[in-house]
Amino acid sequence: MFLPQWNGIRLLHHPQRIVQLWTDTSRQKGIGGYVLRPGETLSSIHTPAQLFSTTVPQRHTAKHINCKEMYAVLHALCTWTTESRACRIKLHCDNEAVMAALAKRSIKGQGISPLRHISLHIALNDIELHCVWIPTKEKALADILSRWDIEKVAILCPNVHWKQSQTTHQTPDTRIATYPPKPHDISGGDSAPRRDTHTPD
Repeated sequence: MFLPQWNGIRLLHHPQRIVQLWTDTSRQKGIGGYVLRPGETLSSIHTPAQLFSTTVPQRHTAKHINCKEMYAVLHALCTWTTESRACRIKLHCDNEAVMAALAKRSIKGQGISPLRHISLHIALNDIELHCVWIPTKEKALADILSRWDIEKVAILCPNVHWKQSQTTHQTPDTRIATYPPKPHDISGGDSAPRRDTHTPD
């Protein structure tokens, strides 16, 4: 039986789309990651837009690996805001400290700054974030992207049409270099990042 009037509020939500993210950090070089939409596998990746490979700003290179891993997650979320809005994200990670921090929304040390931005981002974009621990060998592509080894990327992703889009390697002047993101960058996701000389400490 249905009510004659309805206030528009649903108590039972429709199942959310699941978007899967893999991220990784290289101590010496940078950060990398990729996104898979529902039903996709590595062989389904056909555009560099599903990959990212970039440097960490110089002021962050000496920071703890956990902090840089958190930046990789934030960069992935900001890169694929449109893909992940109002979705359930399964984040595949091999760093237990980062996984625990994302679950508790708290971490000691330098990682707290990017963690706060992650929390704000998922709240503004109605994202349900789930972390899945995986051994390092199961996220080989993210590891290779963080090391900028594009030749190996081409082997793992043979169906990528490189000439139809930009290459996976980005310069330091990307979203990671503009943190903290402007509010419109976080909520909109599609606008080009503005240059900002300050990044979280």
